[in-house]
Amino acid sequence: MLKLHENPALIDVLTELGTAQFVKTNVAEIAGNERMLRRVFGYPK
Repeated sequence: MLKLHENPALIDVLTELGTAQFVKTNVAEIAGNERMLRRVFGYPK
């Protein structure tokens, strides 16, 4: 998923998701965001 933006044939996937690209992250960077993330499809409740 981190390379979707590199493939012109898959840009529509990113557009549909409302993002330009995915970026690598770690747990420390998103710590405390659980409340917001609960609204994201696939995030555990």
